[in-house]
Order: sequence, then structure tokens, then C-alpha cells
Amino acid sequence: TGQGLVFLDYPQLSLFNLSPALLDAMNVEDERGLITVPVRATVPSHLVGSGLGTINMGLGDLDLMAGDLGEIREHGLDSLRLGDIVAIENLYCNSGASYIRGAITIGVIVHCDSRFPGHGPGITVLISDRSKILSPLMTETANIGQMLGIGRFRTNEKE
Repeated sequence: TGQGLVFLDYPQLSLFNLSPALLDAMNVEDERGLITVPVRATVPSHLVGSGLGTINMGLGDLDLMAGDLGEIREHGLDSLRLGDIVAIENLYCNSGASYIRGAITIGVIVHCDSRFPGHGPGITVLISDRSKILSPLMTETANIGQMLGIGRFRTNEKE
């Protein structure tokens, strides 16, 4: 389930579903004690629905509640794509998900919207922090496909 990876200098960060190759490609930086992580969007925790009750963040995902299109548009979540990296505000995921003011959870969009209420785009948890050292850095290129050169970002160069 992608368990076992840790930041030796920052053991308070919880890591899930994260390979060393993806972590390297994400360009996570230590900026004077703040860990910056590129993200495409920031998700308010009140928009997270299905998946909150799980106790193992290495399995499954969290889903956006996309029923209020005005709210989704207001936060720029209507243009999310598969593979986009997002930050969820005020949500700490370690042994389950908890609302904690100031917490940040970094995740990746793993499935599209659904016709079922509460089962909007799915977010698989990658990094979670309640110690307030994670700092999301907004960028249009925060997509794992682009970072790893896979999927539609794959180059078809033959050697």
C-alpha cells in the first residue's frame, strides 16, 4: 500500500501511496523549515465526503462532494484532471481522517466524478501533516503524469 517511506528530518509527516520515484518527481522542497509541495488546487475540507470513515489511508480514496457546482467553481476544482495533485485544507489523515484546523493533506486525483452524491472526483492521500510545516505551492504543472512523463505526457521518442 505504499507504506514505509518516511522523511527522516520530518517524521511528523505521514506518507502514504508514495513511491520514491514520485516523491523525487514532485520536487518537494525544504524552504527554511517549511516543506513546499506543488499542487494544482486547494480543496476545502468541507467538500470531502466518501472515504472519511476509513482507518487505513493506504487503501481507497477520499471523494469530493461535487453537488454544489458553484462551490466547486469558486475553488477552481471544476478543471481538475486525473493525476492532478491537490492540497486539502484542515484535514489530517493518519489513522483515519480528522478535521484539524491548519492541517494539510496532499493527494492525487485518481478517478473522475460520479453520478452518485458524495462520490465526486477521488483523491488518494500522499502526504498529511498537522504540524503546519506543509506549504502548498500552486502551479499548473502539478500532475503526476506530467511529472513522471506517463500517460498523455509520455514522449514517443524511439532510441
